[in-house]
Amino acid sequence: MPDGSAEAVRNAFRDQAKACEQLGSPFTARLCRLAAEHLNEKNAVGRRVLNEVSGRRARHLSLNRLAILAGDRTAGR
Repeated sequence: MPDGSAEAVRNAFRDQAKACEQLGSPFTARLCRLAAEHLNEKNAVGRRVLNEVSGRRARHLSLNRLAILAGDRTAGR
């Protein structure tokens, strides 16, 4: 994946973190910031998020991806 696309995903998580803070959701804001800082293609979660979400779609899907990944984890997938 080109660096620009990965950075777009990270920026989407950063933007979502700001929105969560403004809406009074500090826990979700922290999760978004952590995702922005630590996402990479060295593990399955990073590859999945960075490869499935890119560009404009990243803005709309960053918080959704966190929810889906959490659901996958709790479902034992």
